[in-house]
Amino acid sequence: MVKLQFPRRKKSLDLLEFSLIFGIILLLNAFVAIYFFRLDFTEDKRYSVSPQAKEMLSKLDDPITVEIYLSGKLDPDYERLRRAIEDKLEQFKVYTGSELTYRFVDPSAEADESIRERQMSMLMQKGVQPMVYLKEEGGKKEQVRIFPGAIMTYKEREVPVQFIKGVRFSDPSTYINQAVESVEFDLLQALRKLSSEDFVDIAFVEGHGELDEKEASSFIRTIGNYYSIQRINLSKDTALSRFKTVVVAQPKSKFSEQEKFILDQYLMKGGSLLYLIDPLEVRQDSLKNGETYAVIRDVNLDDQLFKYGVRINAGLVQDLQCGVIPVQTGMNGETQLLNFPYYPLFYNFSTHPIVKNLDAVYGKFSSYIDTVKTTGVNKFPLIYSSSNALTVAAPLQIDLDALRKNATPEKYNQGGLIIATLMEGKFTSLYKNRPSPIAGVNVVPDALKPGIVAVVADGDMMINDWDPASKQPLPLGYDKYTRAQFSNSDFLLNTLDYLTGQPLIMVRGKDIVLRPLNKFKAQDERLYWQVLNLVVPALLVVAIGIALYIIRKKRYSRFGNGSN
Repeated sequence: MVKLQFPRRKKSLDLLEFSLIFGIILLLNAFVAIYFFRLDFTEDKRYSVSPQAKEMLSKLDDPITVEIYLSGKLDPDYERLRRAIEDKLEQFKVYTGSELTYRFVDPSAEADESIRERQMSMLMQKGVQPMVYLKEEGGKKEQVRIFPGAIMTYKEREVPVQFIKGVRFSDPSTYINQAVESVEFDLLQALRKLSSEDFVDIAFVEGHGELDEKEASSFIRTIGNYYSIQRINLSKDTALSRFKTVVVAQPKSKFSEQEKFILDQYLMKGGSLLYLIDPLEVRQDSLKNGETYAVIRDVNLDDQLFKYGVRINAGLVQDLQCGVIPVQTGMNGETQLLNFPYYPLFYNFSTHPIVKNLDAVYGKFSSYIDTVKTTGVNKFPLIYSSSNALTVAAPLQIDLDALRKNATPEKYNQGGLIIATLMEGKFTSLYKNRPSPIAGVNVVPDALKPGIVAVVADGDMMINDWDPASKQPLPLGYDKYTRAQFSNSDFLLNTLDYLTGQPLIMVRGKDIVLRPLNKFKAQDERLYWQVLNLVVPALLVVAIGIALYIIRKKRYSRFGNGSN
């Protein structure tokens, strides 16, 4: 009798088990609906959104539209970048306080060539620049033009987003991986430009021949989207506490002790300073005559910078990785673009967020930096010369005739020279144990708060060229001879963001590990992996089916035996 009731009792237990599972699922759904969360189990957290992004997105109160032009038939590397952009925008949609929509557009899809070229020209005018890569398929090679960029629109304003930009010295897989790492930062930087309302106060020092608004107009226009800029004269403006950062850009005459004291005490109270210093004076206009001279320029800041932890050497860097300059090579005035080692191209960077994934930076008559030991201050070199560099001490003659001769690579053996560095910590005042240069003002001998000092041994890094036809400034870092765009503006903007404590700059520190396949090993083991991926799963399904059949047969045969 008991045996006959066993199946009925089992049926009741199954029903109870189903009810419990269904109830747990309902509770989990209710919990997830109330408490939203995402889990990212990847080692590099590639599917996570930074806290800075969550905060920025949650404050948006208008719809955002993003139109991405990296589309069509792409190589796998560029397709990976396209997917990274799409994944990041999908993640943004979760956290945004307003509607976010996006779409991918293929600029090359238009059949009519004239319309297609007109559309592409409009994209370039808006700031989305194309790039060309060599595509190889079926033994055939062809040049493909793509637009690795987007247009973001918010509150009837739009800005371009360029995911691959500047001059690159790495292989495609590396710079595309760098672009993937920078997707979140690039999108947020564009959003910051569109949505910024609170402008941070920064100051540019003047009164010593520093760069004026014309020489630095391109960079000033760029940072004007994020900062409120004031020009100050330290002989009149002594209260610097209202500024997040003070910039000293290529001074040409000496600072007085009183002016140095004002900067020093600003740093002791937790301020941040950006110095772009040329220790040598080079009259570049004289190069038109075929030669010029580099002589020492004393601006009376050496002792102050040395106290903080750096020494800018009175010499110039020559680098085989360099820009070009027109040189007369013919008897009838013919000119030719020749490599000019005094225009170094910098593409060796540290891993600091300021320079992470940065494209090449253009230097002109750059000097180099040595660091010195200072207590309580951490130093982070940012930019290095290439491995094929040398230094030339001042005073020196710079003769363009030498460019006609072949370079001797063996001489360029002083690689890794520091061009720009960052110092952070509690500094010691230059005026400790010294009388105050300003009567009635006491010296703060040791920093009350941590401060930051950035030093760049190339004042020209902030100077833009001008277009003689339009009489408009060219973008900072644009080389008018090769028409290449370098990343001077990005470097200096990143430096300012870090000095002012802009939280977005830390998003640049994200690492996404590239794990490429070994192409040769994949080809050799192709058959093995095909069998493993196609045959083994099918055999597993068959084995599981047979196992389930045997279990069911034994279970029902036991029930049948129990009823007899």
